[in-house]
Amino acid sequence: MVFSDFATLPPEVISTQIYVGPGAAPLLAAAAAWDGLAAELHGTAASYASVISELVGESWQGSSSESMAAAAAP
Repeated sequence: MVFSDFATLPPEVISTQIYVGPGAAPLLAAAAAWDGLAAELHGTAASYASVISELVGESWQGSSSESMAAAAAP
């Protein structure tokens, strides 16, 4: 895609470029990709929080576990 200075083009050319462009499909595809990434990040954050709380709550006791949990908290 070539970007040009719109101030140098007549309105008819700009209008034609808008109507013959790719449409909304690329924007919809990008939105779907961002939704997928957001879902993956949400799952990763939930898993991370679960591991930290399990580690501090069951396996690791003491002040060092509290320090680690405080450092790892969002």
